[in-house]
Amino acid sequence: MMWMRMPGQTWLDVVASFLAAWIGMMAVMMLPSLVPMLRRYRYAVAATAEARLGCLIALVASGYFFVWTAIGMSAFPLGAAISAIEMQQPAVARAIPIAAGVVVLLAGALQFSAWKSHHLTCCREMPAHGTTLTAGAGAAWRHGLGLGFTVAAVRPA
Repeated sequence: MMWMRMPGQTWLDVVASFLAAWIGMMAVMMLPSLVPMLRRYRYAVAATAEARLGCLIALVASGYFFVWTAIGMSAFPLGAAISAIEMQQPAVARAIPIAAGVVVLLAGALQFSAWKSHHLTCCREMPAHGTTLTAGAGAAWRHGLGLGFTVAAVRPA
């Protein structure tokens, strides 16, 4: 279990393993949906920042993934606590699969909601074609954070 400390492992090792797995999962699952947003950002700043366009796009992506890394790291203590309780309480261990199933069903229902559809439309339209954004490093980082927070409101972690 990724939440538990194995013999000879420190908590720092457990956190590092979890973080590596979380970041790998993020890259594989979220990069395909981030690329169109990065492409629109590129078009929005291309006229004002041609020379450092790659760095700005990397900052936007870094801001986006920073938000999701923070979400993962905030979920880790909860997962570790639930795993510890699960190991000591058989009733909790039996309830975990049912609770996980309920969460999956709720997340599946959310996929078809008007609320999610509205937020995804907003993500797909930020920034619109022809929009010029500030081409500074700080603005790029904030844009990435904004995308991360917007998408975090749409997707369950």
